[in-house]
Amino acid sequence: MEQRSDDRAGFVTPNRDVVVRGLDDFASLAVVGGEHAFVIDEPQEFHGTNLGPNPFALILSALGG
Repeated sequence: MEQRSDDRAGFVTPNRDVVVRGLDDFASLAVVGGEHAFVIDEPQEFHGTNLGPNPFALILSALGG
């Protein structure tokens, strides 16, 4: 994993890139910082496969965090 130096704080911070790739049936795979991967999907009533949180729930979770 590529890291960069933050001279102001005097420590190394991880790369914060987010890469999202489309999967089948409305699902996407998101990779955050090269370390964490998770599936974003729609529930079955919206023609998804319900393999992970829907995009709206993910945004609300991020704001809550």
